Amino acid sequence: TVIDDSGAVTRDGVLVRSAVNTNQAPVADAGVDQIIAAGETVQLDGSASSDADGAIVRYIWTQNRGPSVVLQDNRTATPSFTMPTNAELAFTLTVIDDSGAVTRDGVLVRSAVNTNQPPVADAGPDLVVIEGEMAQLDGSASSDPDGEISRFIWSQRSGPTVQLNDKNSATPNFVATTAGDILLRLIVEDDRGTRVTDDVHITVQVGGNSPPIADAGPDATHLETRYHQFNGRSSSDSDGSIASYLWEQISGPTVNISAANASRSIFSVNMPEVDQDTELRFRLTVTDDGGLSSSDEIVVLVLDNLPPQPLAIDEITIVEGSYHVLDASQYFSFQPEDGFWSLTGYQWRQISGPPAILQYRQYREQVRILAPEVDVATDLIFEVGVEDRFGLPATNTVTVHVVNPEDLPPNNPPVAVAGEDRISSSKYFLIVDGTNSHDIDGEIVSYEWSVIDSPGYVGSFRGDSQYPINHASVYEPGDYTLRLTVTDDRGGVSTDDVIVNFNPYTSSTDNPPDADAGTHYKTPLRYWQLDDSLRLDGSDSADANGSIVSFQWQQLSGPTVDIANPDSSVTSFIPQPFDGSATSSNPIEYRFLLMVTDDEGDKDESFVRRQIYLVNSEPTANFNHQPILSLADSVIQLDASSSYDRDPNDYISSYRWSQYYGPTVTFLDNSVQPRVQLPDRNTVSGLASVGIELSVTDLYGADTRFPETLPFWIVSPDYQAALFTAGDDIYVQAGSQVTITGEPYVPAECNPITGCVDDSAGLHWLQLAGPPIELMQSRGWSLSFTAPPVTERVELIFGLTKIVSAFNNRAVTEVDPVKVYLVPQGAALTADAGLDQESPEKNLVTLDGSGSYDPHGVIEQFHWIQLEGPQALLTKPHEAITEVALPALAVEADLVFQLTVANDWEMEAVDTVRIRVTPDLTDGDIDADGVSDDNDLFPNNPSEAYDFDDDGIGDIGDNDRDGDGVENDLDYYPNDPQRQNPPQIDITEPMNGADIESGYVIVKGTLDGPASIGATVNGIVAERGGELYGSEFVARIPLAVGANEIEVLATTLSRQQVSQTLTVNRVGSNPIRFFVSESSGLTPLENRLSLVNEGESPITQVDIDYEGDGAIDETLVDDFERDLLYVYETEGIYYPTAIVTDVDGVQYTLTQVVNAIPEMRILAQLEDHWSGMNNALNDGNLGLALEHIAASHSEKFSRQFTYLMPRMPEIIASYSSLYVESLSLDHSFVHVVRTIDGENRVFTVGFNQDIFGVWRIISM
Repeated sequence: TVIDDSGAVTRDGVLVRSAVNTNQAPVADAGVDQIIAAGETVQLDGSASSDADGAIVRYIWTQNRGPSVVLQDNRTATPSFTMPTNAELAFTLTVIDDSGAVTRDGVLVRSAVNTNQPPVADAGPDLVVIEGEMAQLDGSASSDPDGEISRFIWSQRSGPTVQLNDKNSATPNFVATTAGDILLRLIVEDDRGTRVTDDVHITVQVGGNSPPIADAGPDATHLETRYHQFNGRSSSDSDGSIASYLWEQISGPTVNISAANASRSIFSVNMPEVDQDTELRFRLTVTDDGGLSSSDEIVVLVLDNLPPQPLAIDEITIVEGSYHVLDASQYFSFQPEDGFWSLTGYQWRQISGPPAILQYRQYREQVRILAPEVDVATDLIFEVGVEDRFGLPATNTVTVHVVNPEDLPPNNPPVAVAGEDRISSSKYFLIVDGTNSHDIDGEIVSYEWSVIDSPGYVGSFRGDSQYPINHASVYEPGDYTLRLTVTDDRGGVSTDDVIVNFNPYTSSTDNPPDADAGTHYKTPLRYWQLDDSLRLDGSDSADANGSIVSFQWQQLSGPTVDIANPDSSVTSFIPQPFDGSATSSNPIEYRFLLMVTDDEGDKDESFVRRQIYLVNSEPTANFNHQPILSLADSVIQLDASSSYDRDPNDYISSYRWSQYYGPTVTFLDNSVQPRVQLPDRNTVSGLASVGIELSVTDLYGADTRFPETLPFWIVSPDYQAALFTAGDDIYVQAGSQVTITGEPYVPAECNPITGCVDDSAGLHWLQLAGPPIELMQSRGWSLSFTAPPVTERVELIFGLTKIVSAFNNRAVTEVDPVKVYLVPQGAALTADAGLDQESPEKNLVTLDGSGSYDPHGVIEQFHWIQLEGPQALLTKPHEAITEVALPALAVEADLVFQLTVANDWEMEAVDTVRIRVTPDLTDGDIDADGVSDDNDLFPNNPSEAYDFDDDGIGDIGDNDRDGDGVENDLDYYPNDPQRQNPPQIDITEPMNGADIESGYVIVKGTLDGPASIGATVNGIVAERGGELYGSEFVARIPLAVGANEIEVLATTLSRQQVSQTLTVNRVGSNPIRFFVSESSGLTPLENRLSLVNEGESPITQVDIDYEGDGAIDETLVDDFERDLLYVYETEGIYYPTAIVTDVDGVQYTLTQVVNAIPEMRILAQLEDHWSGMNNALNDGNLGLALEHIAASHSEKFSRQFTYLMPRMPEIIASYSSLYVESLSLDHSFVHVVRTIDGENRVFTVGFNQDIFGVWRIISM
C-alpha cells in the first residue's frame, strides 16, 4: 500500500510460494442439513472439519440464502442463531489451515413447519438471434405467490460461452458472438430462501435468413374431455414463409394428437379425463422455407369436472290460487368453464305439501306452479334434479310458502327511480326512463309520469302506464320537474322526481340536416315470431350542403328494448315476446327518436312508430329418453316433460296422446308423464311395433304444428328369436359378475378372401325388466354386469336386440329375451338328498329330499337320477321322497344318486347321496346279473342272460343277434330279422353342379325306408312330409361363396347311416333377405314373414305367394319392412315366395320353407315308437327294444329291461293307451296308466328327436 503527499492510496499484492508445496488442503464439513422449528436455537457444527498435515486455524461462516439471521460466534466451529418462520437458509463454512490453504462446505437449514410456497421461475421464451446481435433475456415474469423474489441468478449450462452484462438482473443481455445452441438457467430465490429454476434456449444463427417466430397461442383452461383448439397461425417469418408445423406433447396425461393433426397449423382435440386439475404442456416447432426453426410452448390446464353445487334459496311466499315461476338455472353454481349449456336433465317433483299443478317450459328448466287453495299458511317443497354435461347429478330444494291473501306479510312498497337530473337536447321531447324502479317482494304493474313544475306548456305523457319509458312534447326551454309514480302488484305506491333541463338544439346555418327515421307502419301478423328483429332505418336522412357524421337512436315509449347499434343509421331491436296481451285489435306500439348531426354540428331529429301484432309461437312436443323396446303386458311411463314453449311467458297447458299404428295400447292418463298399458303378445307373434303420437297446447291455445311421433317395439318375455339366441335363463347371487353370451343359429358366412361376416353388427342388449343395472358391456354378442345388492329375489329380463336404421329411425328387427334371477347373498336354494346309507342287494331303500329348502321362494320340482353304480330302479323320481329297488350284485358296489330341485323361478340346485350295496350269494341268482337262475339262460355268466335267436350264443356276444344270416356290422338293422337293406336317398333339387345366385339353397328329395329313419342335410334336421309321411324331405341350407358340398344323411333306428352328396356353386348374392319366424310348427301355424333390403336400390313392389302354389296372395307397394302374418291351417310343406322389384326394375325371387304339422301326426309317430319298443320286449328282443332309447339312457334301461324281461309281457299288457301331456316338433311328453296293487299309477314317457332327426325315448 502506497500513499502520496496528497493522501491518495493505491494497493497491489504479491504471492510467494515455496518452491515445493507439500501442504494438504483441509477438509471442510459444515454438518448435516437440519429441520428446526421456528423460534428454536439452531446450532451449526463445523467441528468435523479436519486437516491431515496440520491444524485448522480459522472458521468463517457466511449466510447465502434466506431471511438474514444473526450468527453468534460466527468465527468459531459451532455458531448458533434463532430460527425464523417459513424459511429456508443456506450457509457456507470456510476453513483455513496453518499453511493458508482454504476449503469450503455448505449446509441447509429449513423451518420444521414451512408453509412458504415456492416461487415460480420463468426464464422467458426460447430465443433465436442472428450472430452479432444482442440477445435480451427476460425473467421478470417470475413470481412468488406468498412473498417476493429477492434474488435472480443466471448461469450458462451449455453452448458457446457468452458474457452476461448482469447475471443478477431479472433482464440481462449479451451479444451473440458465435453461432450455436446456448442453454441458460435462471435461479430465483424468494424472501424465505426457497429456490427454483427454469431454463431458456437461445439459438444463434449465422446471418442471412431470419428464423421464424413460433406462436403456440395463449395458455388455456378447459374442463376434462372438452375440445382445445391448437392454433399456430400467429406464427410468422419476417423474410419468408413457414414451411412446416410440428406439435408435440411435453408432459401430462397423453392426448391423442394424430400424425395428420401434428403437422397442421390449427386443429382441435379432446382433452383427457383427469382425477384432479392437471397441467398439460405442448410445444409447437415451426420451420421456415430456409430451414430455420423456432419453438413455443403452451400450457393447457385441464380441470377435473365437479358436479353442480346447490345454492341456498330463500323461501318464496305466494298467495293461494296464484302462479309462480321456479327457475332451476338460478339454483345451482357450476364451473365457469362449463359454459352456457352447463345444466341439463331437469327433473322436478313435489316432495311435500298439498299437490300443486306444474307447467313446464324451456326443457323443464323453468316450471310454473299454480298454488293450491289452503286454509292456513302451508309450505310446498319442490325438489329439482339436474345433471351437467358429464352426467354428474345434483339436487336442490325450494320452499314455497302459500298463504291466504289476508295472511300475506306486510307489503314492501316499490322503489321509484326517475333517473338522474339531466339536460335534454331534443328539439321537441322530454324523454323519461323509470327502468331502474324495482320492487323487492313483487313486481311493478304501472308507471305514471306527471309534471310538477314547468316553464311552459307540456303535452300529455302517453297512456302506456305499464311501461317505464315515456315522453311528452314541450316547447319552452328551462327546467321541468317531473314525477314518476309506480304501483306494485299489491297496491304499494312510491314516487320519485327528476329535473330535466330542456335545452333544444338550434341550427347554426341556414341548411341544417334532414333527419328521416323511416315510415310509420304496422307489422303484419305473419312477419314476426320470437327472436325476430325489427329494422330501424334512418338511411334516408340527408344533408344538402355537407354530410351527416353521427346518428343517435333513442326509445321514446313502449316496452323497454335494447337497440342493437344506437349510433348506426340502420339498426334493429327485438320486441318483447308474446304474453297473450297483444292482438290484432290491440297492438303494442314502440316509438323511437332519431337525432342526426352533420359535419358543421347542426342537428335534426325525427321519430318513428312501430305497431306490432305479436304472434304466439307454436309449442314443441318432445319425448324424453323413451326406450325403443318394452315388455308386452307391462305398464310403461312415457315422458313428455322436455316439450317446451319458446315464448318466455308461455307454458304447456295440455298433452294429447294417441296411437297411430300397432297393437292397441291403453293410456291410463293424459298427463305429461302418462302410464300406458301395453297389450299382451304370444310367443309366436311376440314382437310387434307400436306408434305413439303426442300433441301439446300452450296457455294461449296454440297447438303443436307437427305432432311428435314415437315408434317403439313390444316383445313377449317368452318370445324366441328366429336368427339367434340370447342363451338360457340363469340365476345369480347379488355381487357376482354376470356374463351372458348369445349366438346365431346359423354360423357366420366365411371365405378366405373377405373373411367372416360380422354378425354382431347392430346387436344391443337392452334391459326390459327389473331394477336398472349399469351394464359394463352391452353391444355385440356378450352382456356383462355386476349383480347389484338385493334383499329379496328379483327377476331381471334382458333382450339381445338387432337394431337397424330405417327411414331416419331405429327399428328392431329381432329380439331374444333372457331372464336373470337375482337372489340375495348368502343362503339360497339348497338341495338336500339325505344321509349316505348301506343296504343288502335287492332291498327297497328310501331316499329323502324333503330337507331341501329355499329361503326366497317355493320348491316346485324334485328330480332324482342315478349317477354311478349298477343300475337301480327309482319308483318316484319326481317326488321329494322316493324308493330305490336295489339290483342284485355279485360284489359290493356304491350307487350314487343325484337330487335336483327347482323353485318357482326355475332356479335349480343339486345334491348327491351314496348307497353302499352288499351282495347276497344265496338268493337264486348265482352270477348276480339281476336275472334269476330260473330265467337266466346263462346262469353262471354275469354278462349274458338271453338268447333272442336261440343259437346258443348270448345276445351280448352274438355276431348275428337277429339270426338273419347277416353279421351285425354289415346289417343296417342288426336287431330286426325282417330288415337288412339300407334306406334309399334320391336328391331331386338342386341339380349337381348347379349355380346358385343366393346365400341359401333349398334341397329336396325322397327317402325310401321305415318311418323311423331320420334325415339331415349338412347337419340340419330336414323337414319331412309326403303322401307316405316321411317319404319326402326338404331343408334350406346356407351357402358360402364358391363351391359348396351338400350331404344328405339318413340315420336308422339302429344308428346306421347312409349318405348322398352333390356340389353347388354360389355365384352371387341377393341384396334382399326374406325371413319366416317359424320354419316348422304345429297347425294352425301362425307365421311372421319379413323382408330386409341390404342393397342400395329401394324396393318399389313386393308380390307374396304365402303357400308357394304360384298364386300371388298379396302385393305391397309401400311399408316393405313391416311384418306379414299368415296362418297355415292344414298339414303340408309350403314354399312361401316373395317376388321383389326394385326401383331399377330388377326382380328377385326369394323362397322360404314352412312345414305345418298337426298334433295327430306327432302323436302317431310317438305311438309307433312306443309300440315298436314294447313289441320287441314282448318278443324278448332286448337289442331292438334298446334302439328306441336315447343313447344317454341306454345303459339305465338295459339293466331295467334285463331285470324285468320275464315279466314284460304282463307289464305291457297292463298299459293303457298314450295320453298327451305336451307335444312339440322335437320333444314331447305323454303318459300311460297302469294298475299296481289295485292303485292306478301314472307313468310319464318323454320323447326327444336327436340331432339326426330320429325320435328316441328319454324317460319313462
